[in-house]
Amino acid sequence: MFWYTDGYQHPPVIVDEQEAVPMWNSLLFKMPSNELLLFYKLGHEVQKYGSCSNLALCLMHEGRLVGDGRRVAEM
Repeated sequence: MFWYTDGYQHPPVIVDEQEAVPMWNSLLFKMPSNELLLFYKLGHEVQKYGSCSNLALCLMHEGRLVGDGRRVAEM
């Protein structure tokens, strides 16, 4: 994930490092508190994404990773 502030691009941030597991359909959502939620799907078979067990979440605040990439079902 890249972060821009005042026209400056900060170095990329790695939000999840699972070996050999593809990550798909990323979605950013900005909270009223300015925290940024990053949702993404994990897994090899896109057709089986019917449940939240394959959905992960990272929390960013002011360009810094606050939480790790946890599956939503584990929260």
